[in-house]
Amino acid sequence: MNIIDATSFWKRVNNLIKQQKTKQEAIAKECNIPYPTFKGMITRKTFPGGDETFLIARALGTTVEYLLSGKHPENSPNSLIDDMQAVIDKYKDK
Repeated sequence: MNIIDATSFWKRVNNLIKQQKTKQEAIAKECNIPYPTFKGMITRKTFPGGDETFLIARALGTTVEYLLSGKHPENSPNSLIDDMQAVIDKYKDK
């Protein structure tokens, strides 16, 4: 059985935030979560509620499944973003 932990959840959230060159504040605002609340969840490594988890996933263009487990469902928005980024990176410096 795979145990889902909040530390891994927030690492994935922060990695996506960095990849997308955005900020925690912007994601919190898009999710209508006060930034101090959002930052507190990250700092205390506590899970957001189900509705907040869904909003965070949507704001980051991924799935709740990915945020919780790290597994990309086939053809998820995030895997498509990864594919597009690989193509961009390949041709960026040419």
